[in-house]
Amino acid sequence: MGSCDSNKGLHVKDVAKSFIIKYPEQLEWYKQECFSLLPKLKPRTDSLMRLYDQSGGVHVLQKVEGCEWDDETEEVKGFSQFGYDGEDLLEWDPKTFTWIALRPEAVNISMMWYTKKYLRESFKTVLTQMLPELLKMYVEYGRSFLLRTDHVEAV
Repeated sequence: MGSCDSNKGLHVKDVAKSFIIKYPEQLEWYKQECFSLLPKLKPRTDSLMRLYDQSGGVHVLQKVEGCEWDDETEEVKGFSQFGYDGEDLLEWDPKTFTWIALRPEAVNISMMWYTKKYLRESFKTVLTQMLPELLKMYVEYGRSFLLRTDHVEAV
């Protein structure tokens, strides 16, 4: 639906613009999420640079999260992952509500985040409640767009 980065801020994809017009409160929620996340990423990036013994340069810390919904079984699976400089770093385990280190350097981070109950509960709430509700709302709103069979040419 959109992206958020430290250089460009919040960017809503074209497919989501009509949704945002109908539900302007969603745009406000995305703005709050984007601008509250950005200040947290700089210290995390600095921490990763120290961990990887990097003193400068351009580095990318990426967070991707969302959920999958099986509308036949009603099963919803949330996911969240962090990557650093193009490599997978951490992955959320929705069964245990813990972080799995995908690289040896991330073991300490996963243990540190596990000890922070508020952080664990926050991710659990977002991935098991908020995102599934949003996904269902998006699917309902965009059903005609998502189910169309005509060919759409890229511009």
